[in-house]
Amino acid sequence: MQKGFQLFCIVCVIFVAIGCTTSKSAAKIAFSGDVIMDGQGVGNAVVTLVPSAPGQEPVVMTTSPRGSFMFVAGPNGGGCPAGDYRVTVTSSAAGAIPEKYADVETSGLSVSVRSGMDSVRFELVK
Repeated sequence: MQKGFQLFCIVCVIFVAIGCTTSKSAAKIAFSGDVIMDGQGVGNAVVTLVPSAPGQEPVVMTTSPRGSFMFVAGPNGGGCPAGDYRVTVTSSAAGAIPEKYADVETSGLSVSVRSGMDSVRFELVK
């Protein structure tokens, strides 16, 4: 079970790297964030940033066990393309996150990725 989870995390990191490097012309932004529910970090949640601009790919990341995530700019990190995103948050654990957060139309979550931003906090409500 542990090896399967580790493989899942590695695959998610690869998708993040690919998702954050799809557009060569877009500015790449470094930022961090947290996913919180009931005052606690939501660990191992899959956060998907769906771009508002047509022609861009979604950006996918997985939170740490404490509910945090980070995009790192630079030659190995790539950062995240600047822009406006609608956000979904899901989990492989049944019932861990309310279903409304799995769809951009019902999640109510969004973020504007801009130069100079520090962190983002996504507060989920049961």
